[in-house]
Amino acid sequence: MAEKEAVEYFHGKKKYNYDQAILIAFTENCGMDKDKVKNIVEEYRSKVGGHAEGGQCGALYAGKELINDPEKTKMYENEFLKTVLI
Repeated sequence: MAEKEAVEYFHGKKKYNYDQAILIAFTENCGMDKDKVKNIVEEYRSKVGGHAEGGQCGALYAGKELINDPEKTKMYENEFLKTVLI
């Protein structure tokens, strides 16, 4: 399950940040090649703490990048915001 995998990446030896952990864990669910994504994961290290495009949370940004569909992206963003604003 990708959620558990993301937690393991976040708490694991490599100490990935939220956006890196989400990017790696959910790539297969989104039809992307995991090895290719691992090559770009370092550029996501700087997107933590509101430093992603538009001042977004890195986890939100990574999820939106993986979805790459405007309608689904908006649904994801709404659900993400509901979850973190509770």
